[in-house]
Amino acid sequence: MLDPAAAMPVWFSITPARFHDSKVCGDLPLKAGETYVFDRAYNNADFWRAIDEKGAFFVTRAKTNLAFDVIANRLHPNSLIIADETIRLVRRPGEKYQKRLRRVEAMDEENGRPTEARRGFGANLSFQPKRDSPAP
Repeated sequence: MLDPAAAMPVWFSITPARFHDSKVCGDLPLKAGETYVFDRAYNNADFWRAIDEKGAFFVTRAKTNLAFDVIANRLHPNSLIIADETIRLVRRPGEKYQKRLRRVEAMDEENGRPTEARRGFGANLSFQPKRDSPAP
């Protein structure tokens, strides 16, 4: 975990190569107001709920088999945003994490194709009250 103000790590975990990344989720110190950004190896509804319950935020790449229903769409004409949706998880993940998420998919400007994560990026950020920006 990186502290941007100090520009240095404040937590890390070194594990054997055979140890799956998601196994360290329970060891990660969760703090209110922090934003956790992680790859799809951490797609775990229990982990997302733990982050949310601490009053923290997350952004992750969704796995291609993530099951969800689209609740609302936002349009971004003349932009690289292909999809910007409010979603609800279904099946087993939906039983574990019932809050709405935001799914965003963008065009990769370099190669003219949708982002490598075809299912886009998921986050609980868009449903939180706006916080005042720190003074410059």
